Amino acid sequence: AVDTLPYLLSMGLFVETTGDEALVRASMRLTLPFALAGCIGMIAIIEPAAGLVLSRFGNRYALHGALLVRILVPAALGYTMKDHFMAARRAQERLGEAAWAGAFATLGELLAAGLGGWLGGLYWLATAWLMATVVECAVFLPSVLAVVRNPRLASPLRAGERERRRLPARARQGS
Repeated sequence: AVDTLPYLLSMGLFVETTGDEALVRASMRLTLPFALAGCIGMIAIIEPAAGLVLSRFGNRYALHGALLVRILVPAALGYTMKDHFMAARRAQERLGEAAWAGAFATLGELLAAGLGGWLGGLYWLATAWLMATVVECAVFLPSVLAVVRNPRLASPLRAGERERRRLPARARQGS
């Protein structure tokens, strides 16, 4: 529930901006701040209210579940970065890179959660998974900001464009 708004905003980028880097850049300038504000707003509401909300299912459930909810909720920030990264790579027609990044991120989450669960049970599992999403956020943030801030950093030249720019001006005029 926490990452529903950020998820929907980043998924809107997939639909709206396929193949159009200028449009994805302009759209991300709008969606990224709203998505992050949505995450932070939901975290600000859920963190203090977790125990109260879960107490409707019983005091024991609230006692054990509230800490887990408080550990897991901030992961929405990492997913917001990852979703925006994927949308940017799709607009840049670099889906292979996005697929590999997503696969490694998911593998990292699984390994972290498994190690955490093995070392210390459910709370460690949740904490290790949260740490994996923090690492994802740190890894994807520079690329996402590069798309938003500087089009030259965010958009490497395609092979054909690279070759064309190497040619002298007279040869380019003929093409």
